Amino acid sequence: MRPLSELVKFRNDLVGRLEQLSLVEPIGEIIQQLNLTITENFDVEAFVAHDKIEQALVDYQKILDQSEFVRNNLKSVIGDIDIKITDLANTSDTNAKYHEYFNNQESIPSFIIDTDTHQLIKDRIIQYAADHRFPGLRLGCRYFGQIAAGDKDHSLSIEYSNLLVANDPLYFYDAKEKSINSVTEHFNDTYKRRLRSYQDTNQLPKQQFSFVFSWGLFNYLNLPTIESQLKLIFDLLCPGGVLMFSYNNGDIIESARLSDLEEMSFVPKRNLVNLLTQIGFEIITNYDLPNNDTLVTNISWIEVRRPGQLKTIRIKQVIGAIGQK
Repeated sequence: MRPLSELVKFRNDLVGRLEQLSLVEPIGEIIQQLNLTITENFDVEAFVAHDKIEQALVDYQKILDQSEFVRNNLKSVIGDIDIKITDLANTSDTNAKYHEYFNNQESIPSFIIDTDTHQLIKDRIIQYAADHRFPGLRLGCRYFGQIAAGDKDHSLSIEYSNLLVANDPLYFYDAKEKSINSVTEHFNDTYKRRLRSYQDTNQLPKQQFSFVFSWGLFNYLNLPTIESQLKLIFDLLCPGGVLMFSYNNGDIIESARLSDLEEMSFVPKRNLVNLLTQIGFEIITNYDLPNNDTLVTNISWIEVRRPGQLKTIRIKQVIGAIGQK
């Protein structure tokens, strides 16, 4: 099978060049100018030139119609490629290397997130996690090798969790208790007693969360698995609640290469957006930012909302300092 990145490049090249092949604008301008010539000279006595101009207009319209027919045929080629890409996204499974990532965190290669992107991620988290009247959830606590630029000893996994503490109470889910501990053990004992830790998603409360954050988890899941997780999260969010999650956008050639290298899963944004819409989410925004790392050259995430308005009878949060040991 050809590499996924080659198929994505073929599609993207064809889409880009198809726009350049359109004759609608230049021929439309020609037709407009010819009509204008006739209009501006309507008082000239009719003779054979008028008939030839009228025929020219008819001929140009035929060229335009034929051009659109050809472009529609090319669009069908893009449709065929899209079907192939969708099939690959639906059938590709997390292979042995992905399972190794989940079972042995130390084996995951580190990569850097640019400083500006790192700050933007934090700003987006704070925007959604700042409401103390609602509980929040971090879904997936594994360390995925992400480090801040210029600070190789600092785990973003811990830093992102620290930004969620405004939500009350704060829930953590991961299939492994060790992973949950890795992002909560630095809290003091008083605050840790307030945390809610779960290893079974079925035990999480339904329609309670105003914010669910998942970073570095969907990057390693295939599309059918992501679909099941998104349906679960939709049921966990209260009306108006927000989900923010990262993934590997297979519509980007460099990200598709990560799938060829078996470093991350293959999830085209077009398919993901359609899936989110079908489930019932509203798209807030999405990001595909270039990243200065030799392995991970793009950072992609998406923010979506369950339709509705946040409502609660809760007025204030229990006051107390949250410190580290």
